[in-house]
Amino acid sequence: MEADEPRVGPEEFKFTVVGHRHAYYLTSLRPYYGDAFCCHFRDAWTKASGLMRGTTAIKYFQAVRTAFELIAFNGTAKPQSPEGCVLKSLRDSPGSQIDEEKWHAVTVNLSRAILTLGDNSFIESDNPDSRNKKLESVNAGFKWLHQGRVIPDVPLEGRLETRNHDSSKCLATLAFENARFDIEGLSANDAYQAFLTMNVDMLEEVRRCLWEDLRDNYEKFKLGKVLMSDPTVPEISDVEDKLVAVGRRRMRKGEGCAALGLTREQGWTLALKILKRRASGGEPLHENLLIFARSMVSHTDAQPYFEATTRTLNAAFHIILIDVGGNSQPIEDIPFKCYKSTAKKGKIVLRSLRLGKNRAATQSGKKRVQGEIASTVEEIDLILPTKDHPERPSGIVVLDIYKELTASMRSESGPTHDRLWVWRVAWETQVQTSLASVGSDRWQDFLDRNADNRLIGGLPLTRQLLRTTVANTRGERGQIDWVIQQALMNHSNPGTTFEYLSEKAVRAYLNSQIRTFFNAWQAVGIHNIEQAANVLGIAPDDLSNAALLGIENGLGFANGQLLNVTHDQDDNEDIEPILVPAATSFSMSDKAMRCLELARKALRDQFEWMLHTNPERLVRMWVPWLAICEGYYRVLQKSGHRVRFKKICSEIEVKLQAGEMRLPLLW
Repeated sequence: MEADEPRVGPEEFKFTVVGHRHAYYLTSLRPYYGDAFCCHFRDAWTKASGLMRGTTAIKYFQAVRTAFELIAFNGTAKPQSPEGCVLKSLRDSPGSQIDEEKWHAVTVNLSRAILTLGDNSFIESDNPDSRNKKLESVNAGFKWLHQGRVIPDVPLEGRLETRNHDSSKCLATLAFENARFDIEGLSANDAYQAFLTMNVDMLEEVRRCLWEDLRDNYEKFKLGKVLMSDPTVPEISDVEDKLVAVGRRRMRKGEGCAALGLTREQGWTLALKILKRRASGGEPLHENLLIFARSMVSHTDAQPYFEATTRTLNAAFHIILIDVGGNSQPIEDIPFKCYKSTAKKGKIVLRSLRLGKNRAATQSGKKRVQGEIASTVEEIDLILPTKDHPERPSGIVVLDIYKELTASMRSESGPTHDRLWVWRVAWETQVQTSLASVGSDRWQDFLDRNADNRLIGGLPLTRQLLRTTVANTRGERGQIDWVIQQALMNHSNPGTTFEYLSEKAVRAYLNSQIRTFFNAWQAVGIHNIEQAANVLGIAPDDLSNAALLGIENGLGFANGQLLNVTHDQDDNEDIEPILVPAATSFSMSDKAMRCLELARKALRDQFEWMLHTNPERLVRMWVPWLAICEGYYRVLQKSGHRVRFKKICSEIEVKLQAGEMRLPLLW
């Protein structure tokens, strides 16, 4: 081959899955693993992903393909490595059993490549969340390939810590951050209760607005049935010839009713019949009939009178999401036959279908038999409350209404028969089952229409916000046991559950305390730590005890000296200082500023650990002291000492990273 002759790439290998928009390409794997492996991969993937959304399946596929590419690269470079052995086995003996010990070593290396920040061989992002999600995608895809007997069932293990970044908010926190909710002057307990009440009020307002959308469609639907059953309104077949004979110009001028001898109301109802017939598909209607219908009413305005609108899809979906309090994916996977049980004790169990492991059918107890598609489907139970009020209908009522509104969209078999969530754009005839647009276009449309709402208008509400808020309203009202709540939310760590339930409220309370300190500083000037503590409501005994933290110059208070604790005194007597003189003021020395930054970082660094270890102490002691540290920190950043203070903070950060300095351990 000549040097300048273009190289021929590997022959394309792609396959498709029915219902998925994207094709799946294994071209990059073909030179390493061969055709037999690619065909085995294709068959396993097609079988496992057939019931899943295409957007989910392609995400898993891309992650798995990258994994096999990395295995191939490493296996080619080092044939004696675990990757080399796996590559040889998959290439030379496709379909045979891979050595599980070798495969486990491969998964360990893949996990390390994904979870090591700075290692860009698998993913370039340094965001821990992105890397965790990539690992989860690989695991999900590997599970599908295991079901097809391509690889052993050995998952990738490990996870990057992500708790230090901003966690999921609740609605009350969002309102607080947008100056729509104030806890100024409230005690910690009152602030906690205020957040709980605000969460309930906002969540109920979201649900009420969603119900208004659904109810509007349902009322029009019932009216449409009455109107279209009126015997004085002719059937389409009765007027078709007459409308065909009428000129289109007359039709567009609105003279169709006169030509048919109908009133305006009768003509409007006839237009509903025509547009309903068009939406259902079948034999095309003459253009004159459609011109007549459009001269009376637009398809968008007519749709709610004979079927569900996309606005109603959004409403029903998110009402169920709120009532269940789960992730959006299980809600999307609810089938049409959704009830697993009858209502009992104010609850009913919903079915959500997902792909799981093939069950091993055996005769001898040893031989594994490949299962059918149905055997790969596992059910997830979702608990739906059945409590019902006229102005707040239960989720059961919502589901029944939605089924009624979408009855005309469903076929006798196939996805529109099996799946709960079906919908149709007003001017189209095709029925859709993909919910990709619900979380973006439909939800955003809902937010835009309610932009002027007193409680929720103008706030960037998301599904995750709704879920976190549901967790708050359930757990913090004591309606559900902590362990059950942890299980329902599928959290492996109780600390994660606590994060959903309370952390944002505590953080918002901290921000309120910082703002109180800062406002007081700017308004009247805070001269010493005692005055700052008094502004934030720290009890004298707590102030004295805080001296034991050992942070100097007003932030640790020990200095090896005894402290004088204030006792009860008459109002007329002078109050003795709680702290020794050396601890009452903050001097602008390098040492004092260094202590301040170490204290602030230590309190911040151990904040979440303390939140789960002793939340009561956190709110009573840590939050006020962290507020004081943050308050002084912000004052210094705007003062004439800001350059020196910034340099000191930078030096501390460098020494902490190098291990030359460590943060104090606080309690």
